[in-house]
Amino acid sequence: MNFDIIVRSNKDGKYIVACPNFPNCQGEGLSLEEAIEGVIEKIAEHVTSNIKASLKEALREIGKRAPQKGPFEFTSVMTKFPISLN
Repeated sequence: MNFDIIVRSNKDGKYIVACPNFPNCQGEGLSLEEAIEGVIEKIAEHVTSNIKASLKEALREIGKRAPQKGPFEFTSVMTKFPISLN
């Protein structure tokens, strides 16, 4: 998977690194390394948030299909959940 990365500097001499594939994901810093670390953090937060949301929805769906508890009964329910990076 490839992502676009935009690197620029502003009039204050700070670097700005943005990844337009992810909304509101950009880093800023006095050094390029600092700006890169900032955008990596934002992308990780974004992806983690989307994975958590997808997993919660999948678990809700499993809960709707879960078997009723009964004596000596063991049942499992499996599902796949989509992971959206965007």
